[in-house]
Amino acid sequence: MILKRKFLFYFISIFFIIANLYWFPFVSSQLISDFKIIMLSGIVVLYLIFFFMKKNYYNNDDIFIIFCLIIAIFYNLISSVNDLKYIIMFTSFVIFYFFGKSMSFLYLSNKVLLLTSILFLWVFLSLFFPTLNYKNQLWLDYEFSEVMLSSSGFSIARTSWGIGVALLTLYLLNFARSSKFKKLLFVSAFLCVLSTGSRGGMIYFCLALCVFITMWEVSWRSKFLTFLITLGLFLTIFIYFGKYLRLSGVEDITTGRSSQYVYFLELFKNNYLFGYYSSGGYSLTNYGFEYNQIHNAWLNFILNYGLIGFSPLFLFLFISLRKVIINFEKINYNLYLVLLCGLFSTLLEPDTIFSNGYHVLIFWFTLGFLSRSRNFL
Repeated sequence: MILKRKFLFYFISIFFIIANLYWFPFVSSQLISDFKIIMLSGIVVLYLIFFFMKKNYYNNDDIFIIFCLIIAIFYNLISSVNDLKYIIMFTSFVIFYFFGKSMSFLYLSNKVLLLTSILFLWVFLSLFFPTLNYKNQLWLDYEFSEVMLSSSGFSIARTSWGIGVALLTLYLLNFARSSKFKKLLFVSAFLCVLSTGSRGGMIYFCLALCVFITMWEVSWRSKFLTFLITLGLFLTIFIYFGKYLRLSGVEDITTGRSSQYVYFLELFKNNYLFGYYSSGGYSLTNYGFEYNQIHNAWLNFILNYGLIGFSPLFLFLFISLRKVIINFEKINYNLYLVLLCGLFSTLLEPDTIFSNGYHVLIFWFTLGFLSRSRNFL
C-alpha cells in the first residue's frame, strides 16, 4: 500500500507541474491538453482503486460540501445554460479537495525539483538568448501582437503563469528534503516571474519571502537585518529595473481596478440572483473599459453566477478554511502559503483560483490536505 500511495502522490505532483504548461515549442497545444486530460483521468481511476474503498477520512463537514456540490448542480440546471462550465469547474474543485483529504504525502525526488527549476530558468534565460525564446502558439486577445515565452511563460499569459508558478513552487518546497534544491527552485521561479513581468506573481513571492524570514530559526536581530537587506534589494530592482518589470510609470497603482468597483453595484442589482452566466456574461466595455471583467475574482464570480451560484462556493470555502484554521500546524507553513497566495490573488484578477484552469487545482488539493487534523509527512 505504501508503494501505491507513493506512486499516486508522484503522479499527482507531476500532473501539477505539467498543469502549468499550456503550450510548448514544437508540441501541439491540443496534444498537451489531451495529455493533461489523460493524466487527470488516470489520477481519478488510481484514486478510486487505492483510496476510496480503503480509507475513510470524511466527516459531517465533508457531507455538507457534497451538499454544496448538489446545490451547484441544481443551479446549473435551472439557469438554462447550454454549456457546463460552471458545474465542471465546481466539480473539479470538490474532487481535488477530496484528493487532498485522503492523500498521505511523501518526499519528492530532487530530480523533480531540478527539472522544474530548469523549466523556470528557461523562461528567464530566454530574455537574454533569442534561441531559447519562442512565440506562444495559443491565440490570444492580448495587448501585444506577438506573445513570446519571455513574456508569458508556458501558459496562456503572464497572469496565469505567475499564479501557477507561485502555487506550484510553494507546494513543491514542502516536499523537498534538500535545502540546496529548495533554494534553487525558489530563486529560479522568482526570476521566471520577474522576467515575464507578472506583478501578481512578484507579490506572491515577496509575501512568501517575508514569511520565510519570519519563520527562520535565528535571532530576531538576524531576521531584521535580513529583512532590511531584502528590502534594499527590492528597492534597487524597482528603481533601476521597474520599467522592465511593469512596476514604474503607472499613474494608478491599482492599474484601473479601483475604478471598476464603482460599476459593480449597478451590474449586480440588475441580475443579483442568477447572474449573467445564462445571458452570455457581462462586459465592462459598456462603461468605457478595454476589458470585460472586474479584476476581483469574488465580485466577478458573483456577477457571473449571482447569489445562488456564489453561495455553494462561499460555503465550501468557509467550511474548509474554518477547518484549516482549527488544524493549523506550523510545520506545513509552505502549504499554508499556497492557500494565502491563492486567496490573495482573488483580489487582483477576475478568475485565478475560481477558474477552469488546470494550474489552480493545486490550491483545492492543498485546501483538502490542510483541512485534516494531522501531519502525514
